[in-house]
Amino acid sequence: MLLKVLPVGLLSVNCSLIVDEETGQAVVVDPGADAQKIIRELEPYEPVAIIATHGHIDHVGQVKTLKEKFKAPFYMHSADLFLINDPIWPGFERQIGANLPCPEPDVYLKDGMSISLGKTSLRAIHT
Repeated sequence: MLLKVLPVGLLSVNCSLIVDEETGQAVVVDPGADAQKIIRELEPYEPVAIIATHGHIDHVGQVKTLKEKFKAPFYMHSADLFLINDPIWPGFERQIGANLPCPEPDVYLKDGMSISLGKTSLRAIHT
């Protein structure tokens, strides 16, 4: 298992790539900005899921770009749905490089839910 942490965007939000090195499958967590940087890091891998830890724009700002490129499902808890297209203040989405509108999640995360990554299973913990 490989974990890469990429600070992205104006706010340097940590976007994490979790990779099963044996299968080449990857999960992207919190792709808030800098889609091209994330895509470059994903080049040798097959993204199988995009996860947002919560719905703030600096954590979901590039979900749309990555879904379009990789066709991976988007996971997020339903309690944050109201946040995913809220720029917080006018023009903020441009300042941080968000590609809106963010699509609705394909899968709503629930506490204890598992996501397969190669031979490993990632488990969601709702906090």
